[in-house]
Amino acid sequence: MAIKGLVYFFYSPFQGMIYWLYRLLSAGKGADMNYYNASGQMDLSDRIAIETGICIGESFKKIAKRLRRHPSTIAHEVKENRTFIKGNYPNGKDCRMARQCTVRNLCGCDEEACNTKCRLCREVDCTKVCDRYVSVACHKFDSPPYVCNNCKDKKLCNKDKYIYSAKFADAAVTRRRSESRQGVRLSDEKKEELDELVTRLVKKGQPLTHIYAEHENEMPVCLRTLYNYIDEGALSIKNIDLRRKTGYKPRKKKYNDINGFHSMEYRQCRTYEDFEYAMKFKYSEDEVTEMDTVKGVRESGKRLLTMIFRKNNVMLLFLMPDGKAESVKRVLDYLETGLGIDVFRRLFPVILTDNGSEFKKVDELELTLDEDGFLVYRTSLYYCDPMASWQKGCIEKNHEFIRYAVPKGKSLNPYTQEDMTLLMNHINSVKRPGLGNKSPYELVEEDDEDFKEGLYCLGFFETKSHNGKDVNQMRIENIAGCELLKKEESVDDVLVVYCAKHPAHKFTTVVGWYKHATVFRHYQEAVFAPEDIQYYNAIANSSDCVLLPAGIRSRKVQWEVPRKSNGWAYGFGRANVWYASEEDSRLQDYLTRLVKQIDEYDGENWIDKYAE
Repeated sequence: MAIKGLVYFFYSPFQGMIYWLYRLLSAGKGADMNYYNASGQMDLSDRIAIETGICIGESFKKIAKRLRRHPSTIAHEVKENRTFIKGNYPNGKDCRMARQCTVRNLCGCDEEACNTKCRLCREVDCTKVCDRYVSVACHKFDSPPYVCNNCKDKKLCNKDKYIYSAKFADAAVTRRRSESRQGVRLSDEKKEELDELVTRLVKKGQPLTHIYAEHENEMPVCLRTLYNYIDEGALSIKNIDLRRKTGYKPRKKKYNDINGFHSMEYRQCRTYEDFEYAMKFKYSEDEVTEMDTVKGVRESGKRLLTMIFRKNNVMLLFLMPDGKAESVKRVLDYLETGLGIDVFRRLFPVILTDNGSEFKKVDELELTLDEDGFLVYRTSLYYCDPMASWQKGCIEKNHEFIRYAVPKGKSLNPYTQEDMTLLMNHINSVKRPGLGNKSPYELVEEDDEDFKEGLYCLGFFETKSHNGKDVNQMRIENIAGCELLKKEESVDDVLVVYCAKHPAHKFTTVVGWYKHATVFRHYQEAVFAPEDIQYYNAIANSSDCVLLPAGIRSRKVQWEVPRKSNGWAYGFGRANVWYASEEDSRLQDYLTRLVKQIDEYDGENWIDKYAE
């Protein structure tokens, strides 16, 4: 691993925070990529092309482009039809202690009646009850390409594997298709389990489609059969218990008041007809953002500004004090300030909304001031035809999710922006049939080839410097290889190791690290909301960050960090930061061993487990 230097940060909790960059919603170059639906179902030749592409290291996006399908289709095909190969673990246990563990009586049986070591017992799986269990299973197939076809260690690896084989995948699909046409017969026991699961979750307010997508592996029937069971009264719930099972009212005829809305000045060159023309020659469907407002009651009070990206159905919710045009402008100004004008233009190149009075000040919404004080365009605004809300049907449909939590007639005044952010995350996490049984957040992750590059960990540590103007300054010139950077505000490609005193033992241990991090001289600000500002002085891509599980940190021989107060010739002093720059041959041996451990670590990562 090539690094400029290595820095240890002490006495700070591992305050990594996943920073959601809005570039995930646009993927930068994603607007230039168009996908087409290939006619017919996937056949053996398609699966052979997928298998070949995975084996030579191609991305799902590249394979999908060649097959004229969507990348999420390729990802679903691989995950659905991959073949599992059981690993060859000692005693059948994927534990690091499987060969030499001497623990007995974990099951609580009589010690005199059982002399068998728990790792050799065939009655009880010791990995389920032992607090010393540490899995050595490989988890690389939890991320694209989800299989081990192109893994260089595949032949020598004795861990659990997933292999994608075109032949076996095609046979599995054929078998499932045949079985699905034979009808489903449930035993009383299976039917009771299904009834208990579905009824419990429906009464919690979850849509049936989301329940099925989340628990598909637990259900012995398809979604269509599940609806049939409810229709027939075979389950405890009825159609009236479902969120929505009714027909839609017929659409009204187009409103043609030429002398009314159509002649208003703010709509000039911004009508829906103009929008359709611009879509043919200037914009793509993935670049459209629909915008609307939601009110609680007719009286004046708080309103919701809603925005939805057609590309992936991700919806944004902003709570406004009222329904005035100035409040809408403040939200757009807030987004522009937080994202920057360039990112804002990439995310919101064209906005489609209705004819509400809050959207009539079109110049204030479209224009902004550049660095020189000149007015420039930040977005293009278009309006639907009067009485034609179906023209922005994506956002109108998603308003249903808001009404499940805030019904019509209920005031929005008691709610805060934090409440709306929580509601927004719940809505964007609901799996939907129209998205291939994926949630909007999952669709963003699967469609964006650069997803991992859009997730960052922000690290904070107190520098405790009180030298006049240099208060709380991180002295980056003390990092090895950075001696000439006394006037620089940051340095890249640094290995940052986070340490803390073990709560139960008297030694300092490594709790995690950032590889290839950027370290800042002074504190930086990350603004997540007007009232939510986080400080940080180190940042790294989440794929380069590790938070060690609590059990692994307890391994003193492996992860202990030296301290001069404990008799070491090098290590932490009284400061919170150690630059590991002492001229000591023993220090170099220690650093070489530690860097090798970090490079070779492939165990559990709590950043993936507890990401926010």
